[in-house]
Amino acid sequence: MSGIPEAEWDWVAYLDAVTGLAAMVVILDRTPMSDGTRMICLERLAADSANAKRLAEVLISRARKGDQWW
Repeated sequence: MSGIPEAEWDWVAYLDAVTGLAAMVVILDRTPMSDGTRMICLERLAADSANAKRLAEVLISRARKGDQWW
């Protein structure tokens, strides 16, 4: 991640994950699609949500240890 301090990489990854979730929700809400396609998108949304949760847990753990990366 060129130009970004290493201490901020987890935050940038989390921000990217959450932004991706938001985009997927907008697409699911506004785009007509077949039931099969919608199911695939929902499964991807669930997997991406789990990944975002893991990234948030890393950030929480770092903050609890006193790491002020923000």
